[in-house]
Amino acid sequence: MKTILRLVCAAAATACLPGCHIDIIRSRAGNPLKTEELKTLEPGKSTRAEAVEKLGAPERIAWKNGKDYLWYLYRDEVDAGIRFQFPPFRSAFGYQHTFLRLNEAAEDTNAIELVFDEKGVLERKSLRLSEAYQPPPDDTSMWKLHLSAHGDHSVALLGDGGVRDYNEIFHNGYRVGLGLGWQPVPVVTLLGRVSYQEHQGKDRQIGGDMVSFGDLRLYGVEVGVRLAAPIQMLWGFTDFDYVRRVLFEDDLSRSRGFRIYVEGTTGVMANSNVPVKINGVRRGHFYDNYYQFSGTVEAGAEYGWAWGAAHAGISYQTMDPFNKGNSPIDADAGAFQAVLVGGGLSLKF
Repeated sequence: MKTILRLVCAAAATACLPGCHIDIIRSRAGNPLKTEELKTLEPGKSTRAEAVEKLGAPERIAWKNGKDYLWYLYRDEVDAGIRFQFPPFRSAFGYQHTFLRLNEAAEDTNAIELVFDEKGVLERKSLRLSEAYQPPPDDTSMWKLHLSAHGDHSVALLGDGGVRDYNEIFHNGYRVGLGLGWQPVPVVTLLGRVSYQEHQGKDRQIGGDMVSFGDLRLYGVEVGVRLAAPIQMLWGFTDFDYVRRVLFEDDLSRSRGFRIYVEGTTGVMANSNVPVKINGVRRGHFYDNYYQFSGTVEAGAEYGWAWGAAHAGISYQTMDPFNKGNSPIDADAGAFQAVLVGGGLSLKF
């Protein structure tokens, strides 16, 4: 990570104008937490005096509803940023201000919280370590495999199906599939999927004849990529240190909680023959079975656990036109398009 940070800073320094400054600041606040001494404090037994003797003076004290709260806080981090200054406006925009304030609720602050009752006896204790100071997990693998299953329902069919639009020829249907993903870093997963999709045919009055279309069945194989990030990225993208942790965090086992994602896949979709009847008499195939290139774009949200994730999203699917069959009905179709909503589950290995 230090090497990456140096390269980024060197590249930025080369590209900057004379009025551009790069700041790399290591800031420390508070005293390193005495976690071993904290283990010796027992709720229901240890007193406030014992805690202060073992841990020292706290950084913050509060009294709430008859109870005493003591916080021991510590922060040690490196911040990197770029500041632009233009000589004509230096007096107006060249002001530099750096402040450091320990906050017991901040994610980058290591915190011990002790709560004492009215008699000064320890009621509860807690320890929170920032990402940089948490102990390494048992599973330190550099990548993850995901086995997923999903199901979707189409809410709209789009495009010219030949004699009529697709939504007039077929009903909204469903799609099910299995996928295998390789996740080298938390934000990127490489995908491979197989799927089955079905749309039942409709009966239509065309030119004075009753035409019955058969079912459309699609079999797909696609590969692609998924980009996912914690939902906090929507409002925290300006925090350089937070974005850096999200993009380069090596511990995939900690990729938990709500995340937003967007993915794109492309591949081949094969369709079955679509038989057609005119006034109840079989008249060949409306479409012949063949394969076409396909693509899908999907976006949504997921919630991750240590063992896997559940997701829900909306996707847009498109594939090249079907081959015209031997029926007397016009089957010069355009691209088949569908909008689907659904979700699924994945297991992480």
